[in-house]
Amino acid sequence: MSDYKVLFEVIIVIIVILLVFFLVRLFQSILKSKRLEEYSISPRGNDFNLEKKLWKIINNISDILNYVVYMEDAAKKYEKYIKSGEEYKRPVDYLTIKIVFAMLMIVLYMFELGLHGLHFNFFVFLLVLIFGFMFPNLLFMLEDRRKRKIVSGDVIKIVILMSNSFKSGRNAYQAVSDVIDRTDGAIKEEFIHVRDDLDHGLGLGDALGRLYERVPDNDVLYLANVLKLVNKSGVNVSLAFDNIEETIVEKKKERDSINNIKNSNRVFRNVMAFIPLILFLIVVILNKNYQMLLFGTFNGWKIIAMETVIYIVYVAMINYLVRRN
Repeated sequence: MSDYKVLFEVIIVIIVILLVFFLVRLFQSILKSKRLEEYSISPRGNDFNLEKKLWKIINNISDILNYVVYMEDAAKKYEKYIKSGEEYKRPVDYLTIKIVFAMLMIVLYMFELGLHGLHFNFFVFLLVLIFGFMFPNLLFMLEDRRKRKIVSGDVIKIVILMSNSFKSGRNAYQAVSDVIDRTDGAIKEEFIHVRDDLDHGLGLGDALGRLYERVPDNDVLYLANVLKLVNKSGVNVSLAFDNIEETIVEKKKERDSINNIKNSNRVFRNVMAFIPLILFLIVVILNKNYQMLLFGTFNGWKIIAMETVIYIVYVAMINYLVRRN
């Protein structure tokens, strides 16, 4: 078994750990949605929140590392990932996650070396260290992108809430506060920023324009532009929101129709693209002789390079057929 096979096994173990964590989070979110706490007489307060428990551990590790090496300045760039309502998170914790992940990768690499009786390879060790330190950045970006997509997908909900508020005679600040009170997650986080902008003297249209800069969605831009015109022309806000709601609903129907077609094509493309890769991985993991042939010889690496080229051409052909369809 080669050193690169060890690297491959370490990456597989990390992927399995991440999959288990995300499955646990998914299971928790399903249970939470079924509870319907807003209709219960006395909500339960003994929920086990895996994410907060893990962040508590990260907090403690951060305190220890920060005592040894001051990391606050290097961690400032991670402030953008912290949303309102997540006071238990700190920028330095994100840097700690990267360090802990890199250490975990190194420990797994050393364990694999001892398990298979291989010699230490500094180049592979460096690859493991770099991968372990940089990979969490991808997870941070994906989580941030997921939260922003939630806002983009629920613009119609925002419009309905604000429309009802204006029809009840409430002002812009109160309408934004109603959205904050009646939503949670990413929408609530972003509208807290909108309310902060109102506190600093911006109009509602300008505050929503800043929301568009954070969440680049066409419906948000349309809402911001219309409200700017309403503010200048003096048109009744309630009537304006009726037109906004009707327009956004029609746009959403058109997008949903187009997205249904795109999603069906995307599912077909992904299935056809990943089936050969999954079969290859199954064969490599289960067949020890195949592992030695591919990772233990120079001819094996040539075979891998040839298979990679063929696979890239195969995926490119599938993408071409899907786009043409």
